[in-house]
Amino acid sequence: MKLYKLSIVFILLLLSNQNNAQKKFFKDIISKDIPSDLNIVWQQFGPGMSGNNKAAFWHPTDTKTLYVSPNMGNSYITTDGGHTYNTVLNEDGSDNRNGERGPREFASIDFSRQNPSFGFCTDLKAKNLCTTFNKGKNWVPHKGSTKYFGNSYLSVITVDPTNDKIWYVGAGRMRYTGKILFTKNKPHGTYKILRVKEKYGKLPIKVKRGN
Repeated sequence: MKLYKLSIVFILLLLSNQNNAQKKFFKDIISKDIPSDLNIVWQQFGPGMSGNNKAAFWHPTDTKTLYVSPNMGNSYITTDGGHTYNTVLNEDGSDNRNGERGPREFASIDFSRQNPSFGFCTDLKAKNLCTTFNKGKNWVPHKGSTKYFGNSYLSVITVDPTNDKIWYVGAGRMRYTGKILFTKNKPHGTYKILRVKEKYGKLPIKVKRGN
């Protein structure tokens, strides 16, 4: 009987330790970059099963490169005219709700005409800019965007085609006109998220390649 009781206690302790380890793991993946096991090979096989694609942007100088975002999250790139797709998100990054893994749903994209590998994008799911240095295969959050734009929702970005040191950013939710009222008293919009009013009707300009 003693052996039976000891076995039960041992199993309960084992399950408790396993549960604590799982809790710690899921807590860590929200706040830390955790590299994948080298024995695991991630292979993206297509941009399906995640809603419809309202966002589709061709690279301005490469007709074989397309960026798409299903509206339930995740973003993809094809560099061979649509034959194959790869995710642009960082698989090992932290929680993607804050945009740290990259753009969950493209809102606007543009690339330098002098350096086609350098570009910016805005994200429908996050209030920040992301930038790329490898033609959109990977994106990283622009750390200075919150400092410059505050709580503004960044909708559109475009570059001066003759000078990639000059970028224009437009704030607002132009795709959400069914939810936003533009009244005479509030011409910049009335849409609110989490009770924090967003700022509309501004066209910021940033030089020095958007630093």
